Amino acid sequence: MAESKDGTAKAIKKIVDRFRGRFTTLYPVHVKRAKMSADEWGDTCVAMRGGKPVIQIRINRTLPPEAQCLVLCHELGHALAWRSEHEEEDRATRFGGDGMHCAEFGLAYAQIWSSVMGG
Repeated sequence: MAESKDGTAKAIKKIVDRFRGRFTTLYPVHVKRAKMSADEWGDTCVAMRGGKPVIQIRINRTLPPEAQCLVLCHELGHALAWRSEHEEEDRATRFGGDGMHCAEFGLAYAQIWSSVMGG
């Protein structure tokens, strides 16, 4: 999937459009290819956009195209599994760590891959 930057943007848009058509999230999802440090691949957080909360996903735009798509799928798994702050804290307590890579995330991640792969 070696693509130009424009081709990478199209591939990401296709994945995000498929995601939005199949899944419902706590808040709308906003994806941005961003300039990030070399050791950061991507991240997901709740941010304010136009005065309303969104789930903001950033993907390191300097990664190879294939890596950007893989990171996007990972971060979309977080977006799908995202809960209120109270529920996130509860998951961290129940599962240890930050609760972000628990069994619920694993199921969400699998759903994303199924969707991306045409399932």
